[in-house]
Formats: sequence, C-alpha cells, structure tokens
Amino acid sequence: MLLYVGFSSVAIALFGLSLLRRQLFQPIDALQQGTARIAKGEFGIRLEIDAARELQELCAALNSMSQSLEDYRHKTGEQVERLRETNRALRETQEALVQSERLAGVGRLAAGLAHEVGNPLAAVLGFVDMLAEGSQTPEVDQGLIVRSQQELARIHGIIRQLLDYSHPQVESASNVGLTQLFAEAAASVRHLPELHGVDLELADVTGIEVLGLEKELHQVVVNLIRNAADAVSGVERATIRLCAAMVGDGVDVVCEDNGPGFATEAKNQALEPFYTTKDVGKGTGLGLAFCFRTMERLGGAIFLEDSALGGALVRLRFRGPN
Repeated sequence: MLLYVGFSSVAIALFGLSLLRRQLFQPIDALQQGTARIAKGEFGIRLEIDAARELQELCAALNSMSQSLEDYRHKTGEQVERLRETNRALRETQEALVQSERLAGVGRLAAGLAHEVGNPLAAVLGFVDMLAEGSQTPEVDQGLIVRSQQELARIHGIIRQLLDYSHPQVESASNVGLTQLFAEAAASVRHLPELHGVDLELADVTGIEVLGLEKELHQVVVNLIRNAADAVSGVERATIRLCAAMVGDGVDVVCEDNGPGFATEAKNQALEPFYTTKDVGKGTGLGLAFCFRTMERLGGAIFLEDSALGGALVRLRFRGPN
C-alpha cells in the first residue's frame, strides 16, 4: 500500500509538473521572448500560445500592441519621407531666393554705379566736346580741363571706394583701443567744411578695446562722423556724439546726432551700397555699406536706431577683445 501510494504520488506530481510547464511556464516564456523581440523593434509579430484564458488574453493584447506599433512605424516613415520632400523643396526654394537676392543685389549695385559714375562721366564728355570745338578762349579751355580733372578724380574715388567695399583687407584682427581710434578719426575730419560749427563730442572710453584692423576701423568711424555731419547740416547747435560701452562680452560703439533722424525707407535701405539721400554728387552711398561689410566680416553687427538727441543713431556691436 505504501509503495502504491508513493508511486501514485510521484506519477501525479510528474503529470502536474508537465501540465504546469505546458500551460504556464512555456506560455510565459513565449510571451517573454515575444516582448523582447518587440522591444528590439520587431513590430507586427504575432504570438500563438496554448494556455489558460488569462494568458490567451495577455497574448492577444501583446499582439494588438505589436500591430499598433507596426502601423505607427509605417505612418511615421511616410511622414518622415513627406518631411524630407518638404525640406528638399524648401531648400531648393531658399537657394532660388538667395540666387534671386544676389541678382537683385548685383542689379542695385550696377544701377548705383551707373548713376554715380554716369553723372561725372557725362560732364567730362560734355567738356571734351567743347574742347574739341576749339571755339573757346584759352582761359575757358583751361577751366574745362580743370573741371574735367575734378570729375575724373570723382570717378576714381567712387571706383576706389567700391573696390574697398568689395575686397576688404584680410590681415589678422587685433585689439584696437577706442580712445586713440576716436581721437585720430576726429582729427581726420575736423578740417572738413561739413564739420565747421559742429560740436563733436568724444566720450571717455579709456580702457575699452575692440577686435579689428586699426586702419579699417578708422575708416568706419570716419564714415560714421561724416554721415552724421551731413545729417546735421543746417541744424542749429549741431551735435555729434561718439561713445562706447561694454555690453556682456562685447562692445557697443555708438555715433548719434541731433539731425532729422532716419526715415523709414532709409532704415530699410541705408546699408545697401549706393543708397543715399544726398543730392547728386554729394555722396556715393558707400559709407554705411562699408561699415556694414566690415562689421559682418568681424562677426559683429550694425543697428540703425533713433537717438535720444532727436536724430539718428548708428550702433556697432563688436565682439569682445582677445
């Protein structure tokens, strides 16, 4: 009896273990392996198990999740492809706009050059025609020759400015002290007729330096002063102020005046080459354009604003010195 009971118990235990393995352990192992495959990105797989109802429901939920992930990946792939196509189209449109803007810029540059050079060139041609007729007195002929020389010198100056604008210097930049820069720029323009009677104020900028080429920055400051001087022409108690301040890790150099200020059109176009509000022969429109090109090359920026003095303000934002 004991042997029979023992044998029966072992048989029942083995049968129960086999049944437990088939109905529980194997399905759970299959679910674990399926979950691992889904985690690795094998979406869309389907699991088939022979197990209790609860495990069958779990398997069905896992299959549903796998199919949903596969559908989502498919939709995401289509969206990514559409985004790539859109990005490609945007890039092509951007390139076309850049090319169009370049052509427009070349057109504006050519039109400005033709206008600035055309006027003095027409004058020279007229003087030459008069000389060719030979009907004037020697004094008149000499006057025509002098005026022709003046107009040709003006053309040469325009071409020289354009070359400086188009081909900036390539030397390595270094730290330039603003105290000496302001003083030398002021000394360069004080003798000019447009500065007579103008109060040119130089702020104390001791110890402030900017990164650039001294010769190039000298021309930038001179251009700012001369533009401001033209703006305050005819203004009672005309004032031009040069100042600078540390701003974060950079430096702001400011030139402001108490003239009429910037018109809306001027703010939008003043940095373009050959744009000028001056009368014909009074300016080339390359002053602020040269400043803009210089600041762009130095990694800085230029801003046109309204001044607290009531006129125009030009702000040059430099990177900090080395």
